[in-house]
Amino acid sequence: MHQMLHLMAFLLPTPVLLVEQRFLREPPDQTASVGEHVTLPCRVENKMGNLQWTRDDFGLGLNRNLKGFDRYRMSGSDEEGDYTLDIDYVELEDDAQFQCQVGAAPGVEPVRSRYATLTVTVPPESPQIINGQVLRTQEDRMVTLECVSRGGKPAAEITWLDNFNIPIKKHIETIVETLPDGKRKNTKSILKLMMKKSHHNTSLICEAQNSAESTPRKTSILLQVEFAPKVRLEHTPGVMKEGDTVIFKCLAQSNPDTVTYQWFVGGKEQRLGEDVSVMVLPGVDRRSNGDIVKCRVRNRVGTSEETHTLDISYNPEFSIKPEDVAADAGQEVSLVCEADGNPSPSYRWFRNNDITTVIGYSSNLTIFISQSTIGTYTCHVSVKGYQSIQTTAQVYQKGPPKFLKTAESSVQYGSLGETVQLVCEAFSMPVPEGIVWKYNDYPVSSKTEHYQVITQRKKDGLVSTLVIKDSANSDYGLYNCSLRNAYGQDFHLVELQRQDSSLLLLVLVGVVSGAILIVASLLVFLHWRRLRQKSCADPDSVKTKQVDLNTLDSEEEYSSEQEDWLNTMQSTEQTHSNGSNQSKNGFHPSKPANNSFHQNGESHKETQSPIGSPKQTLLRANLLNGGVGRPSSMIGYPSITAGDLNVTNPRYAAKYGNPYLRESLAFSDSDFPPPPTQILQSYPSPLIVGGQFHTTNPRANGSPDTYHKQVPKFQTMPNNSPRILQSNPPYQREQTFNGAVPAHYIQAQDMLNNGRLATHV
Repeated sequence: MHQMLHLMAFLLPTPVLLVEQRFLREPPDQTASVGEHVTLPCRVENKMGNLQWTRDDFGLGLNRNLKGFDRYRMSGSDEEGDYTLDIDYVELEDDAQFQCQVGAAPGVEPVRSRYATLTVTVPPESPQIINGQVLRTQEDRMVTLECVSRGGKPAAEITWLDNFNIPIKKHIETIVETLPDGKRKNTKSILKLMMKKSHHNTSLICEAQNSAESTPRKTSILLQVEFAPKVRLEHTPGVMKEGDTVIFKCLAQSNPDTVTYQWFVGGKEQRLGEDVSVMVLPGVDRRSNGDIVKCRVRNRVGTSEETHTLDISYNPEFSIKPEDVAADAGQEVSLVCEADGNPSPSYRWFRNNDITTVIGYSSNLTIFISQSTIGTYTCHVSVKGYQSIQTTAQVYQKGPPKFLKTAESSVQYGSLGETVQLVCEAFSMPVPEGIVWKYNDYPVSSKTEHYQVITQRKKDGLVSTLVIKDSANSDYGLYNCSLRNAYGQDFHLVELQRQDSSLLLLVLVGVVSGAILIVASLLVFLHWRRLRQKSCADPDSVKTKQVDLNTLDSEEEYSSEQEDWLNTMQSTEQTHSNGSNQSKNGFHPSKPANNSFHQNGESHKETQSPIGSPKQTLLRANLLNGGVGRPSSMIGYPSITAGDLNVTNPRYAAKYGNPYLRESLAFSDSDFPPPPTQILQSYPSPLIVGGQFHTTNPRANGSPDTYHKQVPKFQTMPNNSPRILQSNPPYQREQTFNGAVPAHYIQAQDMLNNGRLATHV
């Protein structure tokens, strides 16, 4: 009370004004955060009265130490007139209006400074999310998140941030509540958010900040979102072709991750098992193209599915082919050509096989009938990656019929007494019912047994065949086949002529004979080549083998074989007498033979007869190792080649036993060893005496007398070689031909497979 009275006295004006008190500096408005230091300046000139500071008009005291207010003090000095108020560790109660006042003095009026507003800011408490640290929810659900910041002055501002620190600005509601002290406030922020699969395992951040702090305070919440499976289908190969085996994989992402699978193809469930995530489609074809493959995955949250449409590439096939069409001139017609293929087929149309000119690119082609547009139309279909296909159709212009008239159709032939057929072919569009046949201007009736008319309908005309059974002379003549349609008519004259059957038989025989001749010539040529290859073989390369003749048959068996040989040689002579150069047994006489043999361990060789006198010695032997051995007597003899002859032992050469032939050799007769004669004495040989065949075997000629009478006589020649005496000039004239040996004097017959060796000289 005493202080109040003192203050009132201080403020009362005095009647005498000596000087004027005034402020040199007044305190400004300031803002400070709790705990900071604040200085409120106050400087007075001509201070006469008492000075004090007020806080919300409540005086703090006249002394500089401001007793009772530990954090307050007045700094400065009276001499300077500085009465600055210092506030340490600003608190919320310091949030007030401060004023510096100077009281009245005698003759001096009191003065007051302006009100200085000290604003004290209080940072908010750390924000708190009411929902907790973890929120468990499910996909596609709306959740409400609430974040509260308390005790802030001014009220805190709350910001929501997503997992990428991007502020969320939508669906947020902010509520500010003032605390009972009237100065601090609580801020509440409410966020409504639709949960998605992408929110799973992410955090939302709540930040709170006011002007009391430079760094916001924050908190976060972890979102655990349960969601139905997210399904994705993969398939290999990437590009499916007909016949491929396609593998589908169903990839599912879900929370929780315990799932079951279901597969569907073309709407039909494939029962593969609930835990099977892979499906195999073996050998897909065009029928499956466009089918939908579906994978359905389920967990406790829900069910999801993914589909894929089969896109199978396959080669084109026609589903609709263009059909032949006929119309009148100027009429419009359409050709339709459709094909099934994947990728989609492309079409091209050509006319009359002219592939250089494309007349259409769609599946349908429109044509106006005229002489320049009729013909064959080709539809060409192609699919990328496959071979193209094509089909044709005919476009006709309707008109009168027209017969196919050729030289062959105008004159036709038949044989008397046989069934005869007359054919008439005509083009006609439209195609009429049939062709009318007339003979001698009278219609031919097909109702009789003698005549029959066969009609073959074609897409562009007719082929009519008149069948005449058991033709007679009266059936041969001029026939008329005529045809009529709605546009006109045409006829064709066919002459039936008689054909001699003998002429036909002659032609047939000629054809068959020619074929036989060609085959025979071919066989002879092949045989000649085989013998030539044998004759040209190197004698030194042939392995010498021995022939065991100890197993010769008895003389009766040998004589029997001589008889067979005689018959063969007689036939051969008859063939030669007819001018033929080929022997009856199929061997050509121009082929040389080189054969050698043994008997009783002694070397033998054939005696040469005069040229043109065939002679053959047949011996049976067991051939060792499948070959013919060379006798030991031939070892060391040089190989002599004369003409076509190639014999290793000169005693087996035709020129060795024939002096006429020996004269043509380049070497002398002395070069030859003498031919043995015992072989002629031991084994009778067939002879030609006086141009007739004879044998020294009495059995062959019927009696021993004949045998002795036909034994040829020998005389010693200068070269000590035996010669058969005969008088046969024709044979003698054939002995030499300019020193060359005629090829037909030597004939070899290969009887190795039968264990025999034969030499014809």
